[in-house]
Amino acid sequence: MAKSKEKLEEERFFSSFKKKEFSACYFFCGDETLLIEEVINSLVEHAVDPAMKEFNFDLIHGNETDGRKIVSLASSYPMMADRRVVIIKDFDLVTDK
Repeated sequence: MAKSKEKLEEERFFSSFKKKEFSACYFFCGDETLLIEEVINSLVEHAVDPAMKEFNFDLIHGNETDGRKIVSLASSYPMMADRRVVIIKDFDLVTDK
């Protein structure tokens, strides 16, 4: 029996994260909030060194930030790591200050 397209996409994400293959940007939306959280948690687990997490990981909520802050965080260089991870939840609530 063939797997559903959604299941294949989910497996593709987890597989690429385990191989340390990341895109520059991801946008997750939809009603499957549990699945989205699983993918985000896997991304953070594989993309951010736990010893450097304080310096290279930001989780912010759209209603608590503005576009300038997001651009500033996203364009900051990682500290002693290959990458920074910036997650914006509720992106639709970001203000245009």
